Amino acid sequence: MFVSRCNPTTGKAEWIVQDKDIDEEDCDLSPELARSQYGDMLHDRERNQKYDVGLQYAVQSVRASGRVPYVLDIGAGTGLLSMMAARAGAAKVSACEVMKPMVKISREVIKENGYEEIISVVGKRSTETTAGEGKDMPIRANIMVSEVFDTELIGEGAIATFAHAHRHLLEPGSIVIPSAATITVQLFESEFLWSSHKLDCTKPPLELKVPPSWTECTGATSLWDLHMEQLSVPSQYRPLSTPVDVERIPFTEECVTHPSSSSSVDIHVLESGICHGIAMWWTLQMAPEVTLSTDPWNYIQWRDHWLQAVQLFPVPVGVVKGEVLSVRCHHDDYNVWFGVSKMDGRSLAPSAVDRPVCTCGVHTSWSRSRISLSNDQSKLTLYLEAMREVVSKATTVVCVSEGSMLPWLLARAGLPSLRKIVVMETSSHSARLMKELLKENGVGGVIEGVAITILDKPMESLSSYDFGGCKVDAVIAEPFFLASLLPWHDLYMWYAVTALWPHLSPHCTVLPGRLNIRGVAVSFQDLHMIKAPVGVVEGLDISAFDRRVGKVITSPELVEPEPHPLWEYPCQPLSDAVNLMLCNVSQPVPENTQLRSEGSWPLCWANGHASCHAVVLWMDAVLSEGSIVSGGPSEPPQQGCTVKWSTSHKQAVYFLPSSKEADGGGASSTVPSVHYRLHFDTAKGELVMEFVLQ
Repeated sequence: MFVSRCNPTTGKAEWIVQDKDIDEEDCDLSPELARSQYGDMLHDRERNQKYDVGLQYAVQSVRASGRVPYVLDIGAGTGLLSMMAARAGAAKVSACEVMKPMVKISREVIKENGYEEIISVVGKRSTETTAGEGKDMPIRANIMVSEVFDTELIGEGAIATFAHAHRHLLEPGSIVIPSAATITVQLFESEFLWSSHKLDCTKPPLELKVPPSWTECTGATSLWDLHMEQLSVPSQYRPLSTPVDVERIPFTEECVTHPSSSSSVDIHVLESGICHGIAMWWTLQMAPEVTLSTDPWNYIQWRDHWLQAVQLFPVPVGVVKGEVLSVRCHHDDYNVWFGVSKMDGRSLAPSAVDRPVCTCGVHTSWSRSRISLSNDQSKLTLYLEAMREVVSKATTVVCVSEGSMLPWLLARAGLPSLRKIVVMETSSHSARLMKELLKENGVGGVIEGVAITILDKPMESLSSYDFGGCKVDAVIAEPFFLASLLPWHDLYMWYAVTALWPHLSPHCTVLPGRLNIRGVAVSFQDLHMIKAPVGVVEGLDISAFDRRVGKVITSPELVEPEPHPLWEYPCQPLSDAVNLMLCNVSQPVPENTQLRSEGSWPLCWANGHASCHAVVLWMDAVLSEGSIVSGGPSEPPQQGCTVKWSTSHKQAVYFLPSSKEADGGGASSTVPSVHYRLHFDTAKGELVMEFVLQ
């Protein structure tokens, strides 16, 4: 099995080979299962209860018609829905599950609950399953249940899955759960979301021209999935219309003949403003009068496996209260997209039947985080002030980052001695975009009298020729690298400085000079539930799943940090933020060295009882003693208050093997603490860590 990881020594993503093949049933994929959405789905009580109601209705309806209920469960996972069907009175259940470790778990779960005589697990995709004498299913089923839905509803192939089942695995007129889905949309204004969509260099301190192809591009091909309920209204999200149902997608036999379609609806603008895009969510019809919705404003159950999605327009458009817009929803087998136009025919968003695609390369080469950072004027101003102070006498400067605005910022800083900036890009796609910016704003590769060269060659192949025969006086970086998954992967900057060392002048300045890995202990409002033991779900014992993934969740040596955009996941701090490892990136990386950091810090419990669920980690770039650009909290964490996180970065979450509950303090109370060990292998660029509550 191949697993992707970031190599901080090269700044690139690479594939490593695991010992086991994913197709082997005895393959230990416990870490992958622990990081999957299975646990979150099993904790989703609303989902589970409404699937249960839908199955009870279907089984009773089939029996009332004089037939024997035979249920097909597609994407069975742990077998929960299959067991619900058996409990409701199904005579036979065929459960299709393609992931071999889950096949093993589901068979164990089904046996422990006493349904092995009714439920047979088919270890195949449903599209490979056959029905008939001597085949996977002895006869066709008359009830189908499936949970193959994602945030965008059909991205996991729901339409194709249901259509194939109707053709090959179900009787005519079978009941399917859910029977249909309705897509709901809402127009909105959001400078916050827009800042991650389009690069806006025209404002100070950059004041750059953007290539016209960037402005005209429709943007990312896929919708943006996010927790809309965490957007502050109206500062981060201002609704400009009421929610309106725009499309109904059937999963009954009708989906066989209509795999793709489009429909339109008129939306009345309730508030004048700048319309940046359209938000969507969906509702499943589980049974008559029973629905399951991802509506962000009226949600019953927190969940992380189904969010909401937004499609941002090519350009923001002003709308007036009382105005009527036409919204058209398109979908094929896997994708949903929208076209929006005014009643006079002017299009606000792509209205063609073909789904929007990025034509400029920005949205396929640079992440939303990259775009957001480039639009962050406060952080750009911090860098500008630091560069004016630290590299004021530099003649030749190297910028090490990907898609960074620092070269353009430095060129316009008005430094009298600056003559040349060399931009090192590890991605050829990012380098192409940087060259387009240079062409749009420079003459012959020169901006404000400063020559700018953009290179995308390996560090080890650099020569003095690349720097015009001069020694480098300063190295600057944000640092931000597109292949980075976790904050410390951006330590590639350190390795880049080391590779540049032969070309640096004796008095070369590196900015930032230090990168600090920091952490804080937190109590999550909801996110910890994705790691909580499942136990009994709607009266059914799923503990076999817990036993399989529990060793990963409860063993410190097996826990691995995970990247999460924590502005979407509220939490409160239970300690001060602390330094965990300090890296002096102004000096070369020590060769073949094991850098170690160990210690502990106390938990400062908030009032009342709270559980310490995790340690959150991030990296700070120290520009000077009083100037820090942080990938963590945007302001110092305060006890009893929700942490405000940087929205341009993902933070690393190390879920603690066990949670410790505060007792509210007291004279005889022992203050709990977090003990940590960090081990950085400079040869491999690997950081291993362990946190334990004491």
